[in-house]
This record gives sequence, structure tokens and C-alpha cells, in this order.
Amino acid sequence: TVNTIPMFSNGGLIDSVITQNAGTVIIRTTGSVDNLKIVSTDTSTGGAPDIVLLADVPAVTGDSHGDILFQGQNGMVPGSGNVLTYTGLFSKMVDKDNNHSSLVMTTHKGNGSGAQALTATFSAKGTNNAATGTLLINPSSVTEVASYNLDVNGDARITGALVDSSANAGTAGQVLSSTVTGTAWITNNSAATYSIGDFAHGGIVFW
Repeated sequence: TVNTIPMFSNGGLIDSVITQNAGTVIIRTTGSVDNLKIVSTDTSTGGAPDIVLLADVPAVTGDSHGDILFQGQNGMVPGSGNVLTYTGLFSKMVDKDNNHSSLVMTTHKGNGSGAQALTATFSAKGTNNAATGTLLINPSSVTEVASYNLDVNGDARITGALVDSSANAGTAGQVLSSTVTGTAWITNNSAATYSIGDFAHGGIVFW
């Protein structure tokens, strides 16, 4: 059964229609600005979220809940009206033992096939109240989570300063060294050079 609800404003039909078909609700609009806007006037400290995507079934490992897809027609293939997902946000339960969940971001590979590439995963490491937030760049699967607060599977480029544990950016020529519990920029002591006849390390340099 398909139920169509036309929307009226000031006694006239406006350019939006709500359609319900077998549990799916579709809102069609022809406006060019703010086709769907949710305005909240809640200013309380514990205000409720504006949008909730609820999958009203128990979550299982690797399952997807609360997905958001950004779709459009396939403009990569001339004349094709097939719908492609350009970007997606997938909320997943990835670790049933620790009850960890993740938010996985995907993007279209750009080859017109509809295939998605995993770009980043937001999750946590640790257990219970000791867990901390993580970011994994270029995950190998939708269930992979970061082992560190920041994991990068691949290359990284930094155009700004790289600061150490003391928020020090160092000076030209210094090297970033481990302090076991953190990092510190230190002066690079270049290897000493010797000439023939010099006394070094308990002996005389012959070559």
C-alpha cells in the first residue's frame, strides 16, 4: 500500500510530498535551499538530540545501525540514471566483548561502479570508563579499529609544525626523540670526524 500525503501551506499546495510505502517514508521536494530543516528551540542543559536514528533490534558484532547515505544519479556514466552512493556514514558494533562501536566513513571510488572505499573509522580503545577516542585513517575493513588514538594505514603529510610532548616545535636541525613516555625535540649530535694521527677512543687514527 502506498500512501501519499501532499503538504499544504496557506491553503495552497506547496512543492513537497510525503510518501509512505511498506515502511519506507520518502519526502520529495523541489526547493533549491534547505529542502529539509529541523529547527529546535530547546536551550536546556540536558537537551534532547535533534535527530535520532534508532535500529530497534539488538546489535551484533559487525552489524550496521543508524546508517546515513548521500546518494545521487550516476553522472560518471553519460545517460545513466542509476543511483550511486557518493558518501556513507555507517555506525557499527565491532567488538561484542567490550561493547565497542564505531562510525565508519566511506566515499565513492570514482570509477562509476558504485564501489565504496573506506576512508576513516571513529571508535575507542580500552574498556568501559577507561576507553578513549580513536581515529583510524584508511581502515582495511569495516570492523578494524585503531590500536592507538591515531592510526594511519598508509602515508602521512604534515605541512605545519610537529610538536613534542611539551608542546615544543623544536628548532631547525633538531630531531624528534623518544622519552619512553612521550617525545622531545633534541639537538642532533653529529658523529665526530677524525684525521690521521688523531688520538681517539684509546688509540691513534691511521686511516
